[in-house]
Amino acid sequence: MTAPTDPRHLRLAVMLTAAMAAGTLTQFLVGALGPVLIPDLDLSRTEFGVVTASFFVAGAVLSPMAGRWTDELGGQPLVALTFFTAGLGFGVMGIAQSHLGLVLGSVIAGIAGAAANPATNLLVAEQVPEGRRGTLIGIKQSGVQIGAFVAGFLPAASTVIGWRGVMFACAVVSLAGTALAAPGFRQRRARRPRRDRAGSAGSGRDRISPWLAPYAVLMGAGGAAVSTYLPLYAYEAGGFSASRAGLLAALIGLVGIISRILWARLSERVDAAAGPLAIIGIGSAASLGLFLLVLVGPSSALWVGALVFGASGAAWNAVGMLAIIRGSDVRAAGRVSGRVLAGFYAGLVIGPVPFGFAVDQTGSYVGGWGAVAAIYLISVVLALAWGRRLARQTITAVTDEGR
Repeated sequence: MTAPTDPRHLRLAVMLTAAMAAGTLTQFLVGALGPVLIPDLDLSRTEFGVVTASFFVAGAVLSPMAGRWTDELGGQPLVALTFFTAGLGFGVMGIAQSHLGLVLGSVIAGIAGAAANPATNLLVAEQVPEGRRGTLIGIKQSGVQIGAFVAGFLPAASTVIGWRGVMFACAVVSLAGTALAAPGFRQRRARRPRRDRAGSAGSGRDRISPWLAPYAVLMGAGGAAVSTYLPLYAYEAGGFSASRAGLLAALIGLVGIISRILWARLSERVDAAAGPLAIIGIGSAASLGLFLLVLVGPSSALWVGALVFGASGAAWNAVGMLAIIRGSDVRAAGRVSGRVLAGFYAGLVIGPVPFGFAVDQTGSYVGGWGAVAAIYLISVVLALAWGRRLARQTITAVTDEGR
């Protein structure tokens, strides 16, 4: 694995990784604080799911718009917007006195979630040559899992400063990140987009999002259920303490940091992303089986399941974002990213509320986890179908060239 050695690429990697962490932290932080938030504000599990879902609704609605803004204004301003709106969202949640206040803060943070991927993808496409993008994509996408890792330890911090203190601390750090993005504004005017193989064909038809967006919907639906309810499940069904349950999220985040870098590097060395995406779907479904095992077996199955999920379901985004950059015109990378991310966030919306409602109505997590496992198996079928189509297109192209 080759690390970015160019000082410019190193600075870029730091900024983009921090932006991805800030833009997506809300989805992990709310889930990790669930055992504390629910009793303090007297929330039902359904209401708790709505808090996370509202973040994803904002992301789904705003991602296409953020993609257009990115292509028109450049990645740097949208990175600054990511830091600012993430900090503002945490601040609003920190002063919330009711379910509605949490939802409002979550929606504001959803703006950051919508902007983070298109903005960072475009900056990689513009500033990093082919052959080195896989590493940087993996590093910057690992920012999401760095957020998950940090969120896993914050329930322990809440025992000292309270969950509101945790929210305010995240707000301060995120707002400070705005200064990290500001120096690049003047550089944007003088920089021209890099033209490479992905962009040499002009702004042709988008061949990525029709396949990748549906896959993203499925991965989002499953991932939202896991990130929102796994700590609560460990607390209620596994006998974990609130702090120990939060460490499951930290484990997923830690493994996800490594797996995103490795999956991105692997994907850059193969012709198509469909194969890695299929393997990721299989691993994700297997992790759900391990979560269910705790109901009849040892609680250690949760640790193994978290490990497997961190190596699979938590890593799909790195493969997907690299597929966008490799297969899209560099001038349209933001728009294509926005379409795929709209699908991803739509899936994230689908996951938490029905899952929480099912648990409220049945008093059991079996149906919810079983449904999530089925979703991941469907994603495997979709990825394999995409791979077969790509193989047929390659054969047809070779045949046409030989005539």
